[in-house]
Amino acid sequence: MKGLVWWIFAGFVAGIAFGAIFGQSEIAGVKAIDILKPFGDIFLRLLQMLVVPLIFSTLIAGVVSIEPKRVARIGVSTLVLYLITTVIAISLALSLALIIKPGVGMSLAYAKEATVSQPSMVDVLVGIVPKNIVDSMAKGDILPVILFAILFGIAISLVGEKADPVRRFFDSFAEVMYKLVELVLYFAPIGVFALIAYNIGQQGISILIPYGKLIGTEYLALALHALIVYSAVVILSGKGFLNFWRAAKDPAVFAFASRSSSGTLPITMRAADELGIERSIYSFTLPLGATINMDGTAIYCGVCAIFIAYAFGIEITAPMIMIIVLTATLASIGTAGVPSGGLIMLVMIIGAAGLPIEGWGLIAGIDVIMDMGRTCINVVGDLSVTSLIDRFER
Repeated sequence: MKGLVWWIFAGFVAGIAFGAIFGQSEIAGVKAIDILKPFGDIFLRLLQMLVVPLIFSTLIAGVVSIEPKRVARIGVSTLVLYLITTVIAISLALSLALIIKPGVGMSLAYAKEATVSQPSMVDVLVGIVPKNIVDSMAKGDILPVILFAILFGIAISLVGEKADPVRRFFDSFAEVMYKLVELVLYFAPIGVFALIAYNIGQQGISILIPYGKLIGTEYLALALHALIVYSAVVILSGKGFLNFWRAAKDPAVFAFASRSSSGTLPITMRAADELGIERSIYSFTLPLGATINMDGTAIYCGVCAIFIAYAFGIEITAPMIMIIVLTATLASIGTAGVPSGGLIMLVMIIGAAGLPIEGWGLIAGIDVIMDMGRTCINVVGDLSVTSLIDRFER
């Protein structure tokens, strides 16, 4: 998968070059970019195929991974803190994105075809509860699927040993879905190449300018979240501002380079030791955080969602914002702490907000750049919350 991400990036760059050079060229009377378009469409359909089973399986597997006996005190306080920082992160990202407006001016070719009807805020809240989960799955209604998956996972945990076969089934189901995502992503370099080449060929090279604003907006939001939110958490923990950032430096740098919060766990645990955090606490909160604390990923998804809406000329409404916040917060429970796991979460949010899935292909090519920063923040967030939990338990 690590090498694949660079192939996707290569497809993105090659698509830019092809669209800029051959955008208006014809082969036997047919535009070259029109020949490529079906490859992009196939890739988008493959992504749409994955969304519902991926959300359903990974969220259930994520919820049941939390042992009920340990959820009592430490688990609940950790979960609440992680979700609070995630809500703050996505809110900060959306606010900055609405101010900076990345994506404005792209006027993509698909924009005229993208029709999005936004329900009222009351309808959004009521609609989270499914009348028929099978019907919600068939229609691709993401929020009801997320709620049902979380409740189903909680029920499995409460049943205990009798539900072990079901627990193992969904663990296996989630692993199979991750592998299926991996297989689909092997087609991503071609799909991204086709999508980017088509859009560059249609709109010209000037549509690339908003990408700089997109990356800049994400990194600005990541920096502000770390400096304001995590610093406040660290001060409350009593670990010392400079001591914390000195200890967090190694896991942050490793996470930035490896783009895997799960792979960084041993280094993060060593940093927790340096900060004097009890082993019994960080051995629970850090692995949990690698699964459900995705502040950096939430920032990434929020900025990208607004970018896609502006790029396709879609009106951004209050219900859409609410859906993005809810989906980013709930979906973080099941997002894998692996390189480019945020791409999976972004698919969920695009589907829930009613944004065009074509937008995913526009983001995938530069994901390797955006992934480094968000993974770094994910890991620092795990360590900061763990520091505060340690303070609570003393």
